[in-house]
Amino acid sequence: MDKDRSSYSTSTYSDGSSTYKRRPYSSTESRSVELCICGNPQVTKTAWTNSNPGRRFRGCSGLNGGYCNTFEWVDPPMCPRRVVLIPGLLKKINGYEKKLVQAEAVRANLEFKEKMWRICVIILFFFICLTMLGSFGKLLTHKMPPNLQLGKE
Repeated sequence: MDKDRSSYSTSTYSDGSSTYKRRPYSSTESRSVELCICGNPQVTKTAWTNSNPGRRFRGCSGLNGGYCNTFEWVDPPMCPRRVVLIPGLLKKINGYEKKLVQAEAVRANLEFKEKMWRICVIILFFFICLTMLGSFGKLLTHKMPPNLQLGKE
């Protein structure tokens, strides 16, 4: 049951200076690449400006070397409350991500220090073992006085 693209209705929004078209998208509909007036494929991007946070728009991709200023909003204008909320939420998320990066750096530094301490302890253990073996080896090779030697009468 393939429907022709032209059978979908479009909604038009206007803010007085610009007109915005939005066509509902069905997941069963195949999306073809739309070309811009200069022949380049159009791309859909998301604006993250203070006045249009998270609002999608379509424009020229400039893939074939040329770039024109074709621009069209995909989403309707946002309500003023969203325009205020979204940048604040993004600022919080960015702050948390920055803190996460700092915490990961601290954790990596602590893990490195822990590894270095373990290496130092292992080296110290082997040094002590070698020292003790050296002292024990000297005892074994040391000649005992004849009256303390075992097995001789």
